[in-house]
Amino acid sequence: MAVASGNISPVWPATGIAIAAVYLFGYRIAPGVWLSGLIFEIYTGAPLVVCAGALVANVLEALIAVYMMRQFVGESSPFSSALNVIRYIVAAGPLSTGVSATIGVASMCAGGLGEWDQYVFLWSTWWLGNVMGAVVVAPAILVWAEPLMTRRRPEGKLLEASVLAALLMVVSLLVFVWGMPIFGWSGNAPIAIFCMPLVIWAALRFEQYGSVSATLIICSIALLATISGLGPFVVSANVTKSLLLLQAFMGVVSMTGLAFAAVVSERKRAEATLRESHDQLERKVEERTNELRGAKEVAEQANRAKSEFLANMSHEIRTPMNGIIGMTELLAKTPLNHEQRDFLRMVRQSADSLLRLLNDILDFSKIEAGKLELEPIEFSLRNCVGQTGQALAIRAAEKSIELACRIAPDLPDGLVGDAGRLRQIIVNLAGNAIKFTSTCEVVINVEPESRTQREIVLHFSVKDTGEGIPPDRQSRIFESFTQADSSTTRRFGGTGLGLTISRNLVGLMNGRIWVESEVGVGSTFHFTASFGLQTEQVSHQPAELSSLQGMRVLVVDDNATNRRILQEVLDSWQMQSTVAESGAAGLAELQRASLARQPYRLLLLDLMMPEMDGSELAKHVRMNAEYNDCSLIMISSATRPGDAERCRQLGIVRYMTKPVVQSDLLQTILDVVGVGW
Repeated sequence: MAVASGNISPVWPATGIAIAAVYLFGYRIAPGVWLSGLIFEIYTGAPLVVCAGALVANVLEALIAVYMMRQFVGESSPFSSALNVIRYIVAAGPLSTGVSATIGVASMCAGGLGEWDQYVFLWSTWWLGNVMGAVVVAPAILVWAEPLMTRRRPEGKLLEASVLAALLMVVSLLVFVWGMPIFGWSGNAPIAIFCMPLVIWAALRFEQYGSVSATLIICSIALLATISGLGPFVVSANVTKSLLLLQAFMGVVSMTGLAFAAVVSERKRAEATLRESHDQLERKVEERTNELRGAKEVAEQANRAKSEFLANMSHEIRTPMNGIIGMTELLAKTPLNHEQRDFLRMVRQSADSLLRLLNDILDFSKIEAGKLELEPIEFSLRNCVGQTGQALAIRAAEKSIELACRIAPDLPDGLVGDAGRLRQIIVNLAGNAIKFTSTCEVVINVEPESRTQREIVLHFSVKDTGEGIPPDRQSRIFESFTQADSSTTRRFGGTGLGLTISRNLVGLMNGRIWVESEVGVGSTFHFTASFGLQTEQVSHQPAELSSLQGMRVLVVDDNATNRRILQEVLDSWQMQSTVAESGAAGLAELQRASLARQPYRLLLLDLMMPEMDGSELAKHVRMNAEYNDCSLIMISSATRPGDAERCRQLGIVRYMTKPVVQSDLLQTILDVVGVGW
């Protein structure tokens, strides 16, 4: 009790000891607390009623304080966080000590140790002393009991702790003991604030252990000095005020230290949790990485085995397939009836399809195995693209589709690169365009992208007027074994490897590939590729080209793209070209030129035109003597049996297949005008 035998006690340690004991050992220790208190009270010689009341008050105080702490804090430490510190102060401070003061002071007055008219003063004195015991003594016991009971050594450096303890004692003695006789600090309470930095230092460095230890050192010296009439809290002739100042100081020191220590503990726990989570995450990432690495190695090994198997099987099957194709060619040269030739044609088409499939699988397996390499050689750009277009012309003619090839006139012709792989890309893209186009045209276009002294980047595009590709499927068409529509394979056939192979080949050529498409309008596949420039560019135009300068040429073709391409080529050879969109328009232009005495020296005719086709136009020209000096060249997108013979009968000097190879067309024109290469 804080008031005993008429003496005032600023701190009642029994309160803190009782609270700490019940908290540490549970409610079963309450009888032991009561018995020890009884022995102490009997030893002091206090009346029986006072002893009984004081013992009931102290035990009840401890039980209430611990119960409320359990409710507020739970099983965690009451000083583990700033919020728990506040809850502890509320539970062990005003509430439980208030009950103790009420019962204890009443027993004192009943036992004759106090006057009832001084009840309020006695109650406040008892209450404040017990509060100090709860906030100063109990935390010290609870904090230091943990390492003693768990045998866990407090963290911190021993040397720093010793230095800090020495400083605390020196400063406390200076403030509370030596300050009065040396500096005359009596009654100057604010001087005590000099101790606060050391309390905060102890809390920040050693957490709760430093906080409660610093509090005990400072409060003990302050208490002894004040009782001895020394220190800044001594107010002459006013003991009550001195005690109130001392108690307020001790409460502030204890609560400040506990609060700072709790904040540091929370931060360290958060950091520890974060480190543990980080370590766990790193371990999981490492485990998953190892698992993925192992799975990747297994998958790569299986992929290599598959690629090697496909490559070996493709090689093994290609040999007999080439034999079958060779034998069908030899058989086709023998006498056969129409039915036998149809059967043989179907065999040849099936063999060619199977050989293309094998070639695709072989290329794909090489790509997956990383063994596909380019073979750079010198080649002619115009011959490569033109001849590739002619190889596709038959397939386009079978569907009555115009196939046109345009190469920008200012492009150099002599390049260094893998012409075979370039041809393969164009065949894949243009072949798909022909496959998925039912009407109109397919145009292969080549433009310059960029150029240096040694290299040139070309921009190729293949435009069709087919069905188009929906936007949500455009990103998938370059994947292996994938087509824009699952029904495509059933309708048109194919493996879905062509675009995948093309994408990888374009990548080897340091280029990129993409598609622009609109459903119902058509698609345009673009790709860029880098090529070296031949050291000495061989001109694709012979020296005799000067003989063609100014020659008047009339182009008659119903397809606007073909007219534009032919006119661009002829103009690049310094010829004077005019175009007409139909046979009737061509005849009208010939008549106009004849009347103007500006006859045409050369006439390029398209065979397949509506109303008046190329053959009928040629008949009209040859029936008119005014056009005898005009040479005729027939250009057709479809080769039919007997076309060449009919052209010779009509006086046509050359029959050519679209798309025309520029070098072949130039040679033909030079032959017509009587100039050789």
